[in-house]
Amino acid sequence: MGDAEAPVVFIVADAPQLAVDMKERQFFGTVNTPRVDMDREVVLPSGIDRSYFPDTVRAVYLNHDYGCPIGKCRNLAGGASFIRALTRMASTQLATDVLTMIAEGVINGLSIGFTRTDSGPLTADEARVYPGATSIVRKWRCIEYSVTAMPCNPDATIDTKSMDRKMMTVERLLSAERIFAPSARAAGFSVGPKMYRLHPVRAVVLDDGDIL
Repeated sequence: MGDAEAPVVFIVADAPQLAVDMKERQFFGTVNTPRVDMDREVVLPSGIDRSYFPDTVRAVYLNHDYGCPIGKCRNLAGGASFIRALTRMASTQLATDVLTMIAEGVINGLSIGFTRTDSGPLTADEARVYPGATSIVRKWRCIEYSVTAMPCNPDATIDTKSMDRKMMTVERLLSAERIFAPSARAAGFSVGPKMYRLHPVRAVVLDDGDIL
């Protein structure tokens, strides 16, 4: 018989459930809410079709780069106001470095990849509920979610606890050799005297099966 993972009891709470669990290499986070995002779009959590992800595949990526799987989704659950996930990171160097950056507060975002099955302009009633939005996705097929430093939906973040100590920067993590430069670049950071994000990571939308 093969080794079976212990079942996950998924508990939803208003407050963060735990900080990053370095021993188990896993963390909780919110991957979707009905908030108007940076593209002025609303993706309704209640409209998710999970038949592909996570029911068939479970890979979690870095910045929607499908050549950089860094972990797997252990659980995905939610309702009308949110979708939350439990992610376990792989044992690769890249995944280890990303987990370190998450634990140190350098990266704390999540971003969904999906295909639209029912979307378009907002109705008058929807416009009153979501002021500022120019489009709405009512139903969608989940393809994956990714770890990112700058999510399109500001609510899509990884749970962390308050830390008294000063948060580490990418530069300090590199100097202490706690992460490696290729991992920092893969996460979208410039490696040099000044550390900054190159660009925000938008939710990836796949139309007609094409990968953008």
